[in-house]
Amino acid sequence: MPAASQHTTTDRRVAVADLEAGYVCTQDVFDHAGRVLLAAGTPLTGSFIERLKVRGIGHIQVGVRDYARLNRPSSSLDMAPRTAMAKHAQRVDRSKEPHSSVRAARFTAQLDHALNLLDGVESDALDMSAAPMAELCRVPEAIAAMLIEDSDQAILASHRDEHALKLSARSAQLSVLASAIAMELRLSDSDVELVGLAGLLHDLGLFLLPLELRDGSRALNSGEAELYRSHPKLTVNLLSDCYSISEPVKQLILQVHELPDGSGFPRGLKKHRLHPLTSILNAADIFLSLISPSPGRPAIIPHDAIRILLHQCRAGTIQADVMRAMINQLTLFPLGSRVELDDHSVALIARRDGEHYDSPIVAMEGAQEGALISLRGCERKILSPHYNPEHEMRIGRELLDGLTLDSLMMC
Repeated sequence: MPAASQHTTTDRRVAVADLEAGYVCTQDVFDHAGRVLLAAGTPLTGSFIERLKVRGIGHIQVGVRDYARLNRPSSSLDMAPRTAMAKHAQRVDRSKEPHSSVRAARFTAQLDHALNLLDGVESDALDMSAAPMAELCRVPEAIAAMLIEDSDQAILASHRDEHALKLSARSAQLSVLASAIAMELRLSDSDVELVGLAGLLHDLGLFLLPLELRDGSRALNSGEAELYRSHPKLTVNLLSDCYSISEPVKQLILQVHELPDGSGFPRGLKKHRLHPLTSILNAADIFLSLISPSPGRPAIIPHDAIRILLHQCRAGTIQADVMRAMINQLTLFPLGSRVELDDHSVALIARRDGEHYDSPIVAMEGAQEGALISLRGCERKILSPHYNPEHEMRIGRELLDGLTLDSLMMC
């Protein structure tokens, strides 16, 4: 445990039995003798709470700001328990329906609004005033509503080639995918919107860097890479005076690029020091990084990106329940990608089909608009992913064992 530190008479006692995992304390946490049990900015994890119980510690001393949060009923905490049932989990099952052009246009317009807000922050010299931030804070709720209405079309709407190189588009993609995974895990409404907002805002600090450090077109030297890896801290600094942004959101923003083995950035934190929801953002961010081009390699096709993540899951880099939820959302041949069928026709992966990961619902190229075919029980089978070798690459099975995420991602 950390060394003893001075605490004040304004500290308050909270029963260990009442603690909820996930809350991030804004001040140091002490035992009755004034010894620091947990440093400020570190989340209360389930294992930390259990260790307190094993040691016979019945109460902790927290600062007055944290006492106001921790001493309230659990339903009013910023971070609800991960076991809470979310109404967002009751999504509409559209697997038997064709795509709706009206819904697609509405989803596209909503996401374009989010992109315009993010681009506006950059063009207005990173205006962090109340008005634009209040609008940005409402975006995750709109994304959650889209996912409830039609998860497949919401995810598809977030992946558009015309915005592929925009930082704002990547942030919106992360927000949508992370929110979808959180729903699949049946987390609370507040947790879904928490990861959605962290994903949306996590790269604002990149706007402070020179364009050549963030356009992804060339490899960075050691000094440039170090500066690039500081961008989560830059983002949190930008948001420091935005009182509408909670401490858990800032904590997640700092940890989007951290990895459980400590090889991530900016602080190289290991799994036991990460926020419980970091694993969702981390897995979604890795997937999006792999399917994007980086210096020295083109984009990896989505199917192989999923295979890489499964390999990393077995190695412990990706959390198993998060990986399962991601596949439930994307399938093994992710939404929006194309496959070649055994009759050599090409089809777009249009919808999931429950837990039938290897036989999704497709739209045939050249077929009537909106017509979908379920490959489950169909004579047609997927032969292989279809891709453009000029812009995409495949990862063979023989290469998986020797691959590291650092070798595949930009930084």
